[in-house]
Amino acid sequence: MVRWNIEPRDLDVSWRTGGSRLAATPDELLALLGESTTAEYSESQLDLAEQQLERTEEATLKEALQNLREWVVLTVEYYRFKKSTFDPATAEYTKTQKSLSTLREQAAGVKSDIEMLGERVESLKLAYEKSVRVKNDQQTQVETIEKRLTIALNFLAALRVSFLLFQSASLGSHGSILHGLTTCALRWWDRLG
Repeated sequence: MVRWNIEPRDLDVSWRTGGSRLAATPDELLALLGESTTAEYSESQLDLAEQQLERTEEATLKEALQNLREWVVLTVEYYRFKKSTFDPATAEYTKTQKSLSTLREQAAGVKSDIEMLGERVESLKLAYEKSVRVKNDQQTQVETIEKRLTIALNFLAALRVSFLLFQSASLGSHGSILHGLTTCALRWWDRLG
């Protein structure tokens, strides 16, 4: 169990050789026990440790060996729990974190698109307001031009009538007809201005 990087078939699980060698160097044993917290044990290693534990009777062991046996029992339980509960939860957490990260990136993209669309809407709003002002100005100009054109057409009609009157008038009454035409023309001219 302590030699986690060795295949189970290569482990020396007898006390006479493997155990006594480890017990002879307590510092090395503590270092190996500390390394086992980060080790990854296979099912076959955990099964082998449980088989060896079943063959030993706790009552016949010395206190130090009982403590070591209890450590192994707890380590096997820990790794079984870790593989059955903790590792799947960690995998689910990692998956959720990745999904959350992806969603945050998508949300940032959507927010950027919304800001861009807001700017575009504001731009279109300003362009619309400008075009409405231009349209209103042009409508005012068209109305002014239409009024002037109507006045000009009326003036031309009056001139035509006056011309016809002038042609039909006798030669003796030239002065009063010219005076009437001049007065009429000046009135129409004042309307145009």
